[in-house]
Amino acid sequence: MRNPARLAVALGLLGAAAALPAPALAATSKAKLGYYADNATNRNMTLNVARNLKKLSVFQVACLNSAGRQGGVIVARNVPISDRGTFRIDGNVSVTTGSSRFTTKMLITGAFQANRVVGSSVARGRTCGTVRFNGRYYGNAQG
Repeated sequence: MRNPARLAVALGLLGAAAALPAPALAATSKAKLGYYADNATNRNMTLNVARNLKKLSVFQVACLNSAGRQGGVIVARNVPISDRGTFRIDGNVSVTTGSSRFTTKMLITGAFQANRVVGSSVARGRTCGTVRFNGRYYGNAQG
């Protein structure tokens, strides 16, 4: 570079980029390894984040009937977590009741925040109503 001002600007930009810590340069999930739960009786949401922090190994939330009572449990496995710390299920999920199992269409969304996960499940099929959850982080149950 023949222009000293351009050289100084280029070196300044390189120095600023080198000074940033590595996590600031790459987007990472806000999820923590382990178990989150919302234990309110009308929600009863639990999820477990896998070791690689890129998926939910299991997600469960109450399936509320038209009277607002729990009519089963919605279960989804291997749900991907985005780099922004969000997850989304848009399709068929398994619902287990005391005596049967069926699938229904649901839209389930969630986002990880500081020691919490917040989100909702909305029925697009039959029987399950809308549930909003706000789960707390309980740590790594796997040791």
